[in-house]
Amino acid sequence: MSDFREAYFQAVSLAESRPAPASTIRWECSSLQALERATRGTFPVTALESLPVNTIRKYFRQVEPGVFEAAPELRARIEFTIAAKE
Repeated sequence: MSDFREAYFQAVSLAESRPAPASTIRWECSSLQALERATRGTFPVTALESLPVNTIRKYFRQVEPGVFEAAPELRARIEFTIAAKE
């Protein structure tokens, strides 16, 4: 499992290529705390630097200085779960 932000970046790619709700991304989180952080979908502005400005405007909104939140339609494309313990 990697950082939950990767799921959001995959969702952006999916949204750009297919209309909703064509597909859902399933993402496993390592703990309840990680799940809560992932479902909030907030990012420091530095995490979005690799995205074009138009993509940021389309799929994220600023919620406080330096912090952006994924749009509801983007969050709806991701199903977060807690990974099963072995």
